[in-house]
Amino acid sequence: LWQLGTFWDEPLPDDVDHLWVKWKQELEELPLINVPRALVPVALVEAKRVELHAFCDASELAYGAVIYLRVETSAPLALVSLVTAKTRVAPIKRLSLPRLELMGALVAARLVHYTQRALSLPIHSITCWCDSEVALS
Repeated sequence: LWQLGTFWDEPLPDDVDHLWVKWKQELEELPLINVPRALVPVALVEAKRVELHAFCDASELAYGAVIYLRVETSAPLALVSLVTAKTRVAPIKRLSLPRLELMGALVAARLVHYTQRALSLPIHSITCWCDSEVALS
């Protein structure tokens, strides 16, 4: 709205109003989403291996990262849990997609560092996944 130059007391443009109404309708479905609060539903004593996996990505509109915890138990079973995620809106000043991908990788690296300290678990491996060759090089 700021980029459109719309003032707070003006009616929304039709296309923006349509998106707003659609978004409000989708909000009603939020109670249907269930995210378990426990990272691992088994005792960590049973864990043979604990891993962190970070994924990062970017688009022209936003960039971000997500961290998953993967726990292998003594039974041939691996449990995966969402730990945390962070998204950022891309700056108004246009940046190149490779630059935004690099910013997403930085968010992932910072999240891994924060998560590793917060969990205080013996992490056996940390893997960061990124689909940008520029950010990887």
